[in-house]
Amino acid sequence: MHDVDGLRDPATGLSSQWHFEIVLDFLFPIAHRGVTLTVALFGIDEGNWADDHANPDQVVTDLGSTIGGVTRNSDLVARFEEDTFICLLPLCNIQGGLVFADRIRDALEDFTKRTGTTVSAGIASHRGEGDGTVADMLESLRGALVAARSAGGDRVEISSEGWSV
Repeated sequence: MHDVDGLRDPATGLSSQWHFEIVLDFLFPIAHRGVTLTVALFGIDEGNWADDHANPDQVVTDLGSTIGGVTRNSDLVARFEEDTFICLLPLCNIQGGLVFADRIRDALEDFTKRTGTTVSAGIASHRGEGDGTVADMLESLRGALVAARSAGGDRVEISSEGWSV
């Protein structure tokens, strides 16, 4: 895969964070008109996991490949920061986001056995309620991932603060 003006992450072949932000900025106003939009953020649990692996970049690439291999063509999967991945799920509500996250976690069983690392997720959903911004939604999503990690990891947490329709 070619990196077309920064749209793809060169290490994983998935969308770049910049590409994700462009698409989210486009879809978010549509969600304000009543179309459900769900976002899932996946991250490796252990804070110092990279020190335990001879090739941490390969671990991140494997994680991205696993997540990317389970998503629908209509979903957007992007590398988001160093060792997290974000999935944009248009026309998907919070229940669908939870089903999606469980499907990803099932697909990650082999990854966990190979790498000895677990993955947690935060889920947020939006459909026109409230007057929050994209930044508010992403902040709440990050909070859900932190809550999942703080609760012992290897789990999914739903975002609070009205981002769970």
